[in-house]
Parts: sequence; C-alpha cells; structure tokens
Amino acid sequence: MSYDDLRTELAVLRAEFVAYRALVDRTVAAGEKAVVVALDANGRRLDAMNEFRDTVEDILSKTMPRTDSEARHRSHEERMDREFGVLRDRMSEATRPNYVMVIALLSIGATFIGSAWVAVGLKIDGAVSPVLERVSHIQAVQDDVRIEVMRLRDWRAAVDRRR
Repeated sequence: MSYDDLRTELAVLRAEFVAYRALVDRTVAAGEKAVVVALDANGRRLDAMNEFRDTVEDILSKTMPRTDSEARHRSHEERMDREFGVLRDRMSEATRPNYVMVIALLSIGATFIGSAWVAVGLKIDGAVSPVLERVSHIQAVQDDVRIEVMRLRDWRAAVDRRR
C-alpha cells in the first residue's frame, strides 16, 4: 500500500468515525429523552395511584361499617316489633280485628324499609362509580408505561447489538 492509499483510507475511517460518533450522540440523547419521558409517565402513574388511594380512603370514611348497619337494622326491627306488639295488643282488646289497619301499617313499614334500602344502595352506587373510572384510568397508564419500558428495552438491545 502506498502512502496516498493510506491517507485516503485514514480520511475515510475518520469520516466514518465522525458519522458513527454523531449517531452514538443522537442515540444517547434519544435514550436520555426516553428516560425522562418514562420517569414523567411513572410520576403521573404514581400521582394517579395516590389519587386513587385518597379516593378509596374518602369513600371508606363516608361509608357505614357492616356492623353499624346491622346494629341499626336490628334496632329498627326491635322498634318495629315493639310498635307492632302494641298494635297487636290493642287489636286483641277490640271486639273485632281491623285487618285494613294492619295491612296499612305493614305497607307503611315495608315502604319505609324499602325506601331506606334504595337510598343506601344509590349512595353506594354513586360513590363506587368514580372509583371504577379511576381504576380504568390507572390501568391505561400502567399499559402505557409497560409499552414505553418495552420500547426502551428494544432500543437498548439495538444499541448493544451495534457495539
């Protein structure tokens, strides 16, 4: 090989090195940008999780525990039993039982219990609906983060293969 050939080959190698170095710099910059994006997405996911946690705590602080609900129900039943007991005693004292009155009172009691049951059910349903929306939002964010992590892994594998 002659001196001119060596100089030409050296110039070609230098140009390839400069191009390769520019490619590596762009790749590193893109990787750093991807890391920043992934960290931002992770931060948003954590914010969404904290928001969900706060929502759940808020719901739990506003709902009635089962034991309290059962105690109230029992007290209502006992009260109804006492009141109906008084009515039964009065009816037994009468010469003729008044079935219309009994049916009316039972209807009123059933209406009261049914209305209370519906009101509690509507409150619970209304409180759970935003939670379900948050859960689906959090799942979507988690899917986005998983996709971004897979892209970063693919990118890293491609960079490692180039080395």
